[in-house]
Amino acid sequence: MRNKVLAATAVATALAALLAAPSAQATPVTAVAAPFPLPQGVAGGVAAFVSDNGRTVAGHLRTEPGESVLWRGGRLIRLGADANVRAMNGAGWSTGNVADRAVLFSPTGAATPIAAPEPVVSSQGLAVNRRREVLLGWAAVGQPGKFAVAKRNGSLVRLTPPPGPVPGSVSISPEFLNDRGEVAGTANVFTGTETVQFPFSCRADGICAELPEPTGLPEGDGEFRLTVEGMNNSGEVVGSGSVLVAGGSFGALGVRWTNGVPTVLRAPEGDLQAFISTGPKTINDRGDVVGTSRTGQGAARATLWRRGAPASLLTTPEGVGTSAYLVADNGDVLGTSGYNALTLWTRGTAIPLPPVEGLPNAVPGDLSENRVVVGHSWGFTPSGYTTEPTRWQVG
Repeated sequence: MRNKVLAATAVATALAALLAAPSAQATPVTAVAAPFPLPQGVAGGVAAFVSDNGRTVAGHLRTEPGESVLWRGGRLIRLGADANVRAMNGAGWSTGNVADRAVLFSPTGAATPIAAPEPVVSSQGLAVNRRREVLLGWAAVGQPGKFAVAKRNGSLVRLTPPPGPVPGSVSISPEFLNDRGEVAGTANVFTGTETVQFPFSCRADGICAELPEPTGLPEGDGEFRLTVEGMNNSGEVVGSGSVLVAGGSFGALGVRWTNGVPTVLRAPEGDLQAFISTGPKTINDRGDVVGTSRTGQGAARATLWRRGAPASLLTTPEGVGTSAYLVADNGDVLGTSGYNALTLWTRGTAIPLPPVEGLPNAVPGDLSENRVVVGHSWGFTPSGYTTEPTRWQVG
């Protein structure tokens, strides 16, 4: 009987050691950097946008004049010497302009012109959603900029600016278009003595309205300025607010509007300022918001604001300064740590993204839903300033 007990104990001990071994020897998650191919004779470029599946990438070449390109499955697709890509949707469709005219590009590079409703000096696509609707801006001779959402059937929904003190006193700068056809941006109104800036959003029918200021703002010596930094597919809008406060210091915080109701996004406890990032992935469809908080000594700390939770800091084992720029719908956050070193925070783990071999720095561009990161590596080599459009696969 004693031998059986000893044998059972030995088996249990061995099993416990076996179960503990994987965690002790777990392979760390790493990222592999690879440059995108460039046309012969082109010195460099940047990768700026990536589709949700990581297959289609848009970027810009270091040519004169500049030229935008696509990479699909790693293959280079040139869009033409006058092509300029400004935005991409999750399915890999992009928009921008070719020779001062707005265009929609397919994931394989086919270009479809987007007609403005009147003779124009120039037009451009500013954003594109998954329904392939395009936020269109154009300028006619002697007139201020005008904007509309171009539908796939060729119709246009013109954006009507919020009312001002006199007709025509409000000018809008729309930047974001969601999958419901809603738009958000920042507007300016001339009051007769000064120009005042304010955030706005537009319904899918094109009617725009000012977004209200939150309560409890810091007292300052000047106007509290609000700018829109992003919008998600639920219609939530996020922005930045700033004001000069007592003593000449600078107060900064974030604001999230849900169904038009503002909520202040403050810096974590102990930090003084909160700076919201800007771009289509500043806020994800879960309502997560990213940016950077600063301490009284000016140290930068990457920050994540989740709905209904206090702001949380994103750190690295090295303890260096961090900033957060993009958040995917799966919760991954892309940012920087230290001086131009890329970091991906996923499931609570900070994963460093090294630049391509031979270059010391990396800059973020975009982040897919399957942990493909694009951007560029850069540095000074014997041939001078060098940039390499770069793809990182994490896993």
